Amino acid sequence: MEEIRRVRPSKYSGLDKGAISMGLAESDFDMPKEVKEAMINAILEGRYHYEMGGVPEFLEAAVEKLRRFNGIDATEEEVLPTVGAMNGIWLSYKVLLKPGDHVVVVTPTYPPLVERPKSF
Repeated sequence: MEEIRRVRPSKYSGLDKGAISMGLAESDFDMPKEVKEAMINAILEGRYHYEMGGVPEFLEAAVEKLRRFNGIDATEEEVLPTVGAMNGIWLSYKVLLKPGDHVVVVTPTYPPLVERPKSF
């Protein structure tokens, strides 16, 4: 942790020595070789565009995860892939909130989770 704190001072400034920062959506550790290779292969195969309906392998894996770990019997048609967590949260806000609604946000949290609902 001392090395991580030295390399990423802005991420850890102001935190207690034993604290782990969860304030930025970035890893403190190197990406595994297999992940790097998979990313390179995807780029070489031309798979670097958003698939708005979802990549079939992902949809299958999501349905399986929901069934096995969450006990939810979903279909691939019920899975809505998003372009990252913030996009998914924004879509949820957009669909569920209307002017005057109140939102409870547990802190500490990622700042957009507090600010975004104010725009609806």
